Amino acid sequence: MHIPPGMASGADILVIDDDPVVRETVGDVLREHGHHVDRVDRGQDALTRFGQPRPVDLAIVDCRLPDISGLELLHNIKTRSPETEVILITGHASLDGALAAMAGDASYLVKPVDTAQLLSAVDRALARQGLLRALRGSEERYRLITESMTEALFLLDLDGALAMVNGYGEQMTGFRSDELVGRPVFSVLDRAGALLVRERLEAVRAGRKVMPSSSARWCVATGAAFRSR
Repeated sequence: MHIPPGMASGADILVIDDDPVVRETVGDVLREHGHHVDRVDRGQDALTRFGQPRPVDLAIVDCRLPDISGLELLHNIKTRSPETEVILITGHASLDGALAAMAGDASYLVKPVDTAQLLSAVDRALARQGLLRALRGSEERYRLITESMTEALFLLDLDGALAMVNGYGEQMTGFRSDELVGRPVFSVLDRAGALLVRERLEAVRAGRKVMPSSSARWCVATGAAFRSR
C-alpha cells in the first residue's frame, strides 16, 4: 500500500469499533504508517484505556457501539482527556451526525473508509493537536515572562477588552486577572486614561504604527489612575 509522503507519524492511537474487519484494517493501516495502535470493541474498554498513564493522542470511534453511542463516548473522551483528537466513523452518513461530530470537536468519516481519506484525516487531527500544544506552551512561557516583569502589563484586543493582565496589573487595579479579562479596559480607567486608550486603538484600527505601551505608563503620562473597587 502506498503511504502519502509528509504524513505525521508516531502517535498513540486508539481504534474503537465492534466490527473486527474495520478494527483490524484501520489498525493495520495506521501501524504501517508508524503509529502505535491499540484496538478495542467496546466503549467501556476505551474508557479504561484512558485511565492508563500513557496518553491517547487520537481516538477513532465507531458511531454505533454495543454499549455506548459514539457521540456519548466522544463526550466522555473530551471530558477525561481534552487534548485527545477524535475521528468518528459511521456507516450511515447524515447531516445531523456530521454537525453533532463537529459540535463535539471531532472529525467525521463515512464507511467504507478510504485509506487515503483516513490518513488525511489522521494527519489533520494530529497537526491540529500539535499546533494547539505549541500554542499552549507559548502562552505558558509568555505568562512566566510577563509575571516576572516589575511593572503592570495590560494586553487589549481591538475592541478594547482586556485580554491579559499580569500580577502587577492586578495590584494596580485591585482586581484579580479573572475579573479583568474580557472586561472593557475603559471600565477601570478614568476619563483621561480612557481617552488615550481610545486614541491608540483608533490608530491601530486605521493601520498606523503604534509603539507598545503599558497602561501603567499611560497613567503616569496622563495623570490617569485606575478606578478602585
